[in-house]
Amino acid sequence: MRFIRVSDYIGVVRITGAAHNLLLLQLAEGPQANLLCESLSVGTGEHEALNECDIISAVLDGVAEANERLGGAHAVTHIQYLATDTKPESVYRYLAQRIVEHLNAGLSFEAC
Repeated sequence: MRFIRVSDYIGVVRITGAAHNLLLLQLAEGPQANLLCESLSVGTGEHEALNECDIISAVLDGVAEANERLGGAHAVTHIQYLATDTKPESVYRYLAQRIVEHLNAGLSFEAC
């Protein structure tokens, strides 16, 4: 896993064999409100398309779980993911948790 910063987004890249996922988030402090979700297109995929609603749900669940465990109050304002990433969408829950944990630990995000 590689933790990255792209412009105003923090995120993680995860590649495990044929599976690959990118999740970029903008976070704010406070209660969860409306958010924007954007699919980034890079190349073409040879697999079933991702369900954006499932990604949003997984990310929100992951951030909420990390907040509860760590005593945080992060809210998601923006989500970016690659349209060509691999399923299942539930992996975004794990990735969102890792982003919040990494941020909470004061660790750095590599500029890209």
